[in-house]
Amino acid sequence: MIILKKILWNIHRYLLWAVISVVLWAWIYMLATDTTKAKKVVVYIDAPEVAEQGLMLELEKDLPEGIRMVKVRSFEYLEYSVLESEEADIYILPEEKFAAALEFLAQAPGTDGYGSVICDPDSGLTIAGSYITYGEGRYYICFSKKSVHLGEANGSKDDAAITIAERILALP
Repeated sequence: MIILKKILWNIHRYLLWAVISVVLWAWIYMLATDTTKAKKVVVYIDAPEVAEQGLMLELEKDLPEGIRMVKVRSFEYLEYSVLESEEADIYILPEEKFAAALEFLAQAPGTDGYGSVICDPDSGLTIAGSYITYGEGRYYICFSKKSVHLGEANGSKDDAAITIAERILALP
């Protein structure tokens, strides 16, 4: 009975140490599984379903020089506006959000526009359909104005985002 009293009397200390331990291990895990913005390409997709892990593994098969990882995320990942994110390099957007997002997008290298059609139900075009379940209407692949991987298009050191976008466009 005395031991049980001691445990209950100090339960707040045990809970505090448990919370500190969880936070510490989560931080260590994050450090071990992430890298700096300069060494990763981040793709945000606004679609009903995305096989994030599968697409990420496919895009990481042969990484551009200097890149350690590709992160694929659904728009639901962030609580605030994904388009204002400093992290994103590539977006896949539905047509209704594409026009509203132009202020956040960079002009697509080698084109006069801000994106390329990646899904068009009217013509039967569906790129990366084995990884992305598109909603109704057209979808576009485009680049973030804040990307550090657009090469000459925005004065970046490398063009890894362009390389990754080309790989996405080559997927069935």
